Amino acid sequence: MKTILMVDDEHPFLLSLKDGMMTHNPELNILLANNGQEALDTLQNNEVDLLVTDLKLPIMDGFQLLAHVSHSFPYL
Repeated sequence: MKTILMVDDEHPFLLSLKDGMMTHNPELNILLANNGQEALDTLQNNEVDLLVTDLKLPIMDGFQLLAHVSHSFPYL
């Protein structure tokens, strides 16, 4: 089973995106985060195959998240 982490501060949008993805492939494991720090916490506790992120986020923006991910999770 593939795991996707989706990050956006607009929670209704995240839920809609998750529902659409699950309709396309119900075997996906989709994790959600509302900001970059939540995403990092999720990445540290889960094996994630794909990260999809907004760039404008509170606490830690998408650019900071991607910089940290490319350093700490180079396989992603």
